[in-house]
Amino acid sequence: LELAFVEVSSDGIHFLRFPAVSLTGESLQQGPFDDTMDPRNIHHLAGKYRAMFGTPFDLSELPDSSWLNKDSIVSIRVVDVTGSIQPAFGSYDSQGHLINDPFPTPFPTGGFDLDGVGFIHARYTGLSPDLTQHSPFFYPNAVSAGNTTLHFPFIKKGSVLSVYDASGHLVMSKQASSTMEVCLARGMYILQLQESASLLRGKLLVE
Repeated sequence: LELAFVEVSSDGIHFLRFPAVSLTGESLQQGPFDDTMDPRNIHHLAGKYRAMFGTPFDLSELPDSSWLNKDSIVSIRVVDVTGSIQPAFGSYDSQGHLINDPFPTPFPTGGFDLDGVGFIHARYTGLSPDLTQHSPFFYPNAVSAGNTTLHFPFIKKGSVLSVYDASGHLVMSKQASSTMEVCLARGMYILQLQESASLLRGKLLVE
């Protein structure tokens, strides 16, 4: 098993970590190919099961936070665990235990392996029929801060693109084209595309 922390965010900047618990023990270091880890001793860590079986996470199990809206999660972050039981190197769970994970992993594929992320009972709001049909209506997402190029494969002539920051302030507005250069600082943005009678909205993460 190769483990990782899971964190979620409502703004793409502030992340709240699921309270991980690891009771594997700290007396004997797990090696790269050891087969003794019991998933019943592991909670809220991705990768606790063998390959081809995902690890579920329930937002209702997160502690309440003033800066996290559980009904509006926009970003997920997965952080690899350093599984050493040496205090100077290892990762700790929410209860102060060292997380015993295969260590070291002296080969190129060492560490957590992410195959995909799935959503159950997701709720989508503010999507027009056009956005639902062509979602997402732009790519890539996320992008790096500074100058970057966004692509709008389904653009219509005369469309106007407006970009708002997380506080709702207008950052830019211009006539849209299939390829557009933007320069944005790190944060979460709302992209709004006005196409005659239809209005498309989507969230862009800038890292």
